[in-house]
Amino acid sequence: MRIDQQAQTETQAPNSLIIFTETEFHGEAIRSLLTSWQIFGNVIHVRQPADLHSQLRQTSEPIILLTAKIHGWLTHDFIVQIREWDASSRIIILIQHNLKFSLNSLREVKPDGIINLNDSLVEIFNGFRDVIDGQSYCSKSIDQRTLQLNQKSSKEKDRNGLTPRQREVLCKLAEGHTVKEIAEMMKLSAKSVDSHKYRIMKKLNLSDRVRLARFAIREGMIDP
Repeated sequence: MRIDQQAQTETQAPNSLIIFTETEFHGEAIRSLLTSWQIFGNVIHVRQPADLHSQLRQTSEPIILLTAKIHGWLTHDFIVQIREWDASSRIIILIQHNLKFSLNSLREVKPDGIINLNDSLVEIFNGFRDVIDGQSYCSKSIDQRTLQLNQKSSKEKDRNGLTPRQREVLCKLAEGHTVKEIAEMMKLSAKSVDSHKYRIMKKLNLSDRVRLARFAIREGMIDP
């Protein structure tokens, strides 16, 4: 079975992927490959930190693909900055086996995945799929003892499957704030808040704001 066929039959991933590379040709080549696999809802290529920040404000729970070499930044520091911009984002580092790059520097920031560009297409595909499914991934060709990959703690989500950001959006919706007001309060785009609202309703199987408010009161998230 071809990889693109496997992606369609085995993986359903509405997550957006944001590719950050400073080389246009490199980034577009990666974007073309990942788009053809159809494992992401949208694949975006940006080349400037400001553009990445802007996309994060418009995108809900994205996956970010970084090349290991970022001009003017240590990869460690850049990941820290991304976490500050959007704590819900998942980060994948793309490396080449012959790149002189210290994986030890990533120990503290713990990316969600490290993928070796020189691995087979099947291995690369499986790496992306693992991260989409909420798992961590490290290429088998990399000495895994040098890195502690980020294992998503079950404590990050409550018993209803809501992330901290989704709980915050839910509380504000239940308090009667509009999507536009919430976007301004949380410094997000209205599109991102609307996406959170959709995911919340889907997870809780609730169809309108009245039921969301009742749920929030019942769970003690807001005062009645």
